[in-house]
Amino acid sequence: MSIGDLRNKIELERLKTVAGEVPQDNTGREIKDWEKWRDAWAKIAPMSGAARFAQVADQPYSYMDTVITIRYVEGVKSTMRVKHGDDYYSIEAIRDLNNRHVTLELICKSWNDAEENNR
Repeated sequence: MSIGDLRNKIELERLKTVAGEVPQDNTGREIKDWEKWRDAWAKIAPMSGAARFAQVADQPYSYMDTVITIRYVEGVKSTMRVKHGDDYYSIEAIRDLNNRHVTLELICKSWNDAEENNR
């Protein structure tokens, strides 16, 4: 990977916690409040040319599988998400290429619905 490939500045975000736990509302649902964990330079590329469509709570939305490549950062977890401009990506899987701690591939889903960005 050349340095020129990493031309997108991203933010890795994690859920805010209180005393190590995600806060809940009075019905027991988690209150998802995201905070910036760190910045990184990334290559963002779709895995395929097709968006997938799904139906959740009677609302259609589309998503696309995306690969985000960054330099190795210890501590990245699949519970985090990526922010790039106004776009958000949920991290589905993390690959340490060749197990050398040089490059990470984040297998992500990008969502078109702002409500889904609270995942």
